[in-house]
Amino acid sequence: MEHRFRKCLLCACGLGCVFLVLFGAWSYWKKSSRASRNLKIDMVYLWCDGNAHAFREKKRMAEEKAKDIGMKEVNFTKIFREHDELKFSLRSLEKYAPWINHIFIVTNGKMPRWLNVNHKKITILDQDEILPLEAQPSFNSCVIESHLDKIPNLSEHFLYANDDMFFGSEVSPEFFFDEENNPIVRCVEIPQKDPKCIEKILKNKTWNLYNQTVFYSIMLTYNKFGIFFKWFPHHNIDAYRKSYVKEAFLTFKKEHDQLNRCPFRKENTLQRVIIHCNDYVKKRALIKPSATISYFSVTVFNSKRGEQTEEIKYAIKHNKFALFCINDSAEATKKDRAGAKRFLEEVFPEKSSFER
Repeated sequence: MEHRFRKCLLCACGLGCVFLVLFGAWSYWKKSSRASRNLKIDMVYLWCDGNAHAFREKKRMAEEKAKDIGMKEVNFTKIFREHDELKFSLRSLEKYAPWINHIFIVTNGKMPRWLNVNHKKITILDQDEILPLEAQPSFNSCVIESHLDKIPNLSEHFLYANDDMFFGSEVSPEFFFDEENNPIVRCVEIPQKDPKCIEKILKNKTWNLYNQTVFYSIMLTYNKFGIFFKWFPHHNIDAYRKSYVKEAFLTFKKEHDQLNRCPFRKENTLQRVIIHCNDYVKKRALIKPSATISYFSVTVFNSKRGEQTEEIKYAIKHNKFALFCINDSAEATKKDRAGAKRFLEEVFPEKSSFER
C-alpha cells in the first residue's frame, strides 16, 4: 500500500512539474507575443523638398506673416535640406522592421524622385490634407506632428520618424509597444528633477527652441496635473497610439490652438513630448531610459572628432544600436554631409523595393 502511495505521489509530482513547465511556457509565449499578435503598426515620416521653388516662395510669404505675430527673424533660419536620408531610412526599415504594415509620407507637395510611388505599402499625402486652414501653410514640424492622428486610414498603433532616423538592427513590435499594447517611451532622465529648476530654464533665453518647447510642455503637464515628467525625449523613432495623440492635444486645446497659429517654431509652444507626458499621467506608457547612445549629429563626421567618429561608425556597422539618427545642423559643412551620405551608403548599400 505504501509503495503504491509513493508511486502515485511521484506521478502526481511529475505531472505537476510538467503542468508548471507548460503553464510557464504558455505564459511566456502569451506575454512575449501579446503585443505583436493582430497588431497593425504603421510608420509615418515627415519629408519636404526645401529646394523646390514653390516651397521657398510659400516660406517667404509665411515669414512676412509671422512677423505680424511678433516672431523673431532668427527663428526663420531652420534649414530644410535634402540628402536622400529618407531613401536610407526606408532601406533600414525594410531590412530590420519588415513587419511594418504601411508607410505614410507626409510632404510639402513634392516627393523624392527616386521613390516608387506605386508601392502598395506607401501612401503619400500633402501636409495640408491633415492641417486645419488656420495652420496652413506650416514650416513648423511641431504643428504637423500634432495632427498626425488626422492621417486617413492610419492604424491605431504607429511609429513616427524624421527622415534622418534609422533602424540599426533587427527589432520587433515588442520593442515599441508593451504587453498592454501601449507605447514604450525611450528617453533620458533630466538632471533637473525639481520643477522650479525647469521654470528657471524656461526663463533662460540661451536655450534652443527644441529644448525650450520640450521643457515648456513638461511644465504644462505639471501645472495641470501636479505630476512631473522628469524625462527628455531621445529624439529618435517613437511609438504612439492615434487615440492618445488626439486626446493629448484636446487636453491642451488652448495651447494647441496657439501652436496652430505659428508657421515657424516659437518659444512657449507645444512639442510632441506632451503626448508622452499625458500618457505618463494616465499610466499608460512604459518609460525605458536610454542606456546607450542611439543618436548623434552629422557633425561627428568632422575630422576634428576622428576617434569618436570611428567608434560610432563601428558600433552602427556592427548593429550595436537598435536605432540611430544623423541629425543635420547649421554648423555642418558640405564635407560633413558628404561624409554622412557615404557612410549611409556603406551601411545600407542594397536598394529597397521602395525605390524606382
